[in-house]
Amino acid sequence: MSLLELEDVTTGYNDVSVLHDVTLAVDRNEAVGVIGPNGAGKSTVFKTIMGYLEPWSGTVRYGGEAIDDAKPSERVKLGIGYVPQRENVFPKMTVRENLRMGAYTLDSETYEGRIQELFDLFPRLEERADQKVRTMSGGEQKMVAIARAMVTNPDLVLFDEPSAGLMPKYISEIFERIADIQRERETAFLIIEQNVPIVLEHTDRTYALRNGSVVADRESSQFVEQDDLGELYLGGSTGGD
Repeated sequence: MSLLELEDVTTGYNDVSVLHDVTLAVDRNEAVGVIGPNGAGKSTVFKTIMGYLEPWSGTVRYGGEAIDDAKPSERVKLGIGYVPQRENVFPKMTVRENLRMGAYTLDSETYEGRIQELFDLFPRLEERADQKVRTMSGGEQKMVAIARAMVTNPDLVLFDEPSAGLMPKYISEIFERIADIQRERETAFLIIEQNVPIVLEHTDRTYALRNGSVVADRESSQFVEQDDLGELYLGGSTGGD
């Protein structure tokens, strides 16, 4: 049984359909990528998983149970973390305050233990624990966003464009931290990413979306070996992202 399953999900905005019979799955302790051109429906997949959009048909399951009626806050409590591409930190707050905002479901004792575990994983954040996040680099802010999503010790983290706007050295560091988390905590990741080579390098499997539909589902290494990746990725789109 997969940790997360989308089965034949169709949904969209108002009366405009964006996703069409999308089926995908993430197993425990698995890193899965989602690639596709702008407008392919990638972010809509995340909004549906988190409960910001309801499926018009099909279903979303987590741990084998349908969660279509669960609110976003309830999905967090079930064990789903989310790192949006934008507005993923509170810039006027310190690092420590940002982490506390991600721990609203935890009691004080559990929170303190989790914070130290995260500081062990992100030593740079411990050094800057009382620094305002707005004064930090883009890569450091992304680390704050990851750590905040990890405070509740989720089994699955949705990560929207982790490389967006970052210098190459920070991109490598972010994906190294993702690998560390997956290995040490057995956390699963579902990653939307425009940087195709980096996501194929750091995931086990990858789905390709086009026009709101899944057009390929392979082991990530197989995309590198196939000569049709350009067609899958750049084949055009009419849907929304």
